[in-house]
Amino acid sequence: MTRWLAVLSLLLVATVAQSQPMVVRTGEHGDFTRLVLRLPDGADWNVVPGVGTVTVGVSGPSVTFDLSQAFQRIDRSRIADLTDVGNGSLEIELACRCEADSFLVDTNLLVLDLSEAEDAPLPEPQSREVQVQPPEPSSTGSVSPLVADLSKVRVGLAAGIGPGRQTDPLLPKMRRPADALDRQTQPIATEDAEPANNVPQLGEQIAGDLATAATQGLLSPSIQTVQLRTEQRGTVDSIPPDAGSLSTDSADLARQLVAGVTNATHETLRGGRVSIGADTCVPDRKLDIAHWSEPDSEPAVVMSKHRSALFGEFDRIDKAALRSYARSLLHYGFGAEAKVILEMGEGNPDPLLISLSYLVDGRPDPGRFFAGQENCAGAAALWAILSNPNLGSGAHLETDMILQAFEALPKHLKEYLGPLLAERLTGAGFADAARDVYVRLERAFGLESDRIALGRANMDLQDGNLDDAAARLKPLSETGTSLTPEAIQARISLAEAQNAPLPDRIVELAEAYASEYRDTEQGAGLWHAHIRSLLQNGAFDQAFNALHDARGIPDDIQSETRELAFHQLLTRAEDLTFLKHALAADDTHGGESGVTNDTLLGIARRLVDLGMADVALDQLDLVAGQGEDRAIRVIRAAALMDLDKPEEAEIQLIGLRGEDVEIMRAEARRQMGDHVFAEKMFREVGAEDAATTSAWLSGNWEEMANGSDSVMNEAARMLQQAGTSMDDNDVTLQAAEDIFAESESSRDTIRTLLETTRLAPDT
Repeated sequence: MTRWLAVLSLLLVATVAQSQPMVVRTGEHGDFTRLVLRLPDGADWNVVPGVGTVTVGVSGPSVTFDLSQAFQRIDRSRIADLTDVGNGSLEIELACRCEADSFLVDTNLLVLDLSEAEDAPLPEPQSREVQVQPPEPSSTGSVSPLVADLSKVRVGLAAGIGPGRQTDPLLPKMRRPADALDRQTQPIATEDAEPANNVPQLGEQIAGDLATAATQGLLSPSIQTVQLRTEQRGTVDSIPPDAGSLSTDSADLARQLVAGVTNATHETLRGGRVSIGADTCVPDRKLDIAHWSEPDSEPAVVMSKHRSALFGEFDRIDKAALRSYARSLLHYGFGAEAKVILEMGEGNPDPLLISLSYLVDGRPDPGRFFAGQENCAGAAALWAILSNPNLGSGAHLETDMILQAFEALPKHLKEYLGPLLAERLTGAGFADAARDVYVRLERAFGLESDRIALGRANMDLQDGNLDDAAARLKPLSETGTSLTPEAIQARISLAEAQNAPLPDRIVELAEAYASEYRDTEQGAGLWHAHIRSLLQNGAFDQAFNALHDARGIPDDIQSETRELAFHQLLTRAEDLTFLKHALAADDTHGGESGVTNDTLLGIARRLVDLGMADVALDQLDLVAGQGEDRAIRVIRAAALMDLDKPEEAEIQLIGLRGEDVEIMRAEARRQMGDHVFAEKMFREVGAEDAATTSAWLSGNWEEMANGSDSVMNEAARMLQQAGTSMDDNDVTLQAAEDIFAESESSRDTIRTLLETTRLAPDT
């Protein structure tokens, strides 16, 4: 009885194991989405494409599919949905016009790769029967599956005995089993590749593969960025002397890692940089914008053709036609129109095309699709630079590759994007590459067009070649072309650099363009330029009137302009003009209006110098961060001393150090009548004149008599000296002459002292 129960239990376990659903595993690998199924032993399979679907059929008793993990690592850009329709069939609903590439790995792993093929027909049905040869019985009975697998003889390219090499099908390289074998038996086919048995290059390839795998989420690196630097493209650093050489087995293992971990071609690694955890570089074939439209075709004809193909059966939008239409619009530079077309489709639009829709119009990409790709050795670096207005001088750029990518752009895009590219390159410290951009533009158009002239003028401004910039900007800013607004802004920058006034004609044009373009994208910049022109010419009244009319201007531009206006008012305006606008009731320039603390403190300091200490104290109340701010306390102390409050001023200076503080502290003591202490402090900081004055006021004649040869020291010596006396009974001519000389010297000293201490008539 026990024996029958054991047999029944085994049968039940086998039945349960056999009826377990097949787990559908997926992975995203850039150009394609991978789906993997582990087939039951001996099962047949087939792949049948349909209209917007691909159906995978698997034979076997009670075949079901576990879809719980299907969308954990992929989005729905290629696979919209997965459905177990029963009878061993899995229906894949496509979100793109994709081709299905299916193959079998190690007899029971079914791999299905879905990749976009815009103009290719849907794949033909594929199927493959897996013939499992039953083990031959031995003299001792049946052979176990493990023994049969170990004794299996394999023929062909991977000949051998026993099971074949096992690889994880979710790793993103092997599109077919032969790919891995090819990588094991053939050198890597690149233009400047070393032989396949070159161990140092193989190690660098492994590093690149691991980096790509980490980028795609297959690995979890413990570091963020690794850079492999090489002196020249295509060469690799030598192995450190203390590193052991790889054996043949190690090299073979390395080749397996190369074959299994990545689907890259190592082109980015040849640039000498590997980024772990950053975005991978968009390949050049996806950015071949020059071939996104029919050559030598009229734009109107091309657009009409694409619009007519946009709607298919039942007025449904053809996704492939929509994508092709958007690419043609981008080719001709219609970025905003391409964005509208892309948003007409179902689901999320292609982020690459959305990003380009901003960039071809010269606008920054809010999605930052190309962020971190400035170091790429290809077209991606070009678009990354165009998308980053704050590139900075620390960027490492492959300028030769960037210029090649620029050269490949359509002519009309070169003309529009060239000056912007040159501006970004100049800002990053690549002035020579920026000049090369203009050379290429001039060669392409045969002359220095207005846009090229404007770009070169801006470069001259940045390089300090002000005369060359003026020669180019004068005609551009006065001829009334589409570039005149930009030229006027550059002309204002030139006047600021020269510290020279602007011609009245330019100021009038700046005002006219600011009014005309007020409600456009250029409006804020021209409004800012108009106020700059007025400030540069010292027209503060007109500038502040224009500053108050900020309708429709973004807050950040308002704050920047307001700060500039008050800074110019502080440093350049006359006293009456300064007081008029600094103290205007409606000029509440503190708080969140954009005026910085430095400017507010400068205004308060100038008010103290003008004798308006009480107003200066009110100004200080507008400054953020009161507390222990040194500058605020020093200015407040100066204002309090001006208001004859030296005790309060000295309290403000407690704990502060510095020569300016010591002078103010001595002055406070002088105001309090402590002239002895004030004299000592003035002498410690080297303020001899102030020390002499304090010594004079303290009546320290003896100390002053030993001082320098100033008039006060001379007066002190005079007071200290006993005059020549003469006995009335013994009057001599010599004594009379001595008394006369002393009297004359005293008169001269007193006369000089009075002249030195004379008050001005207006005080």
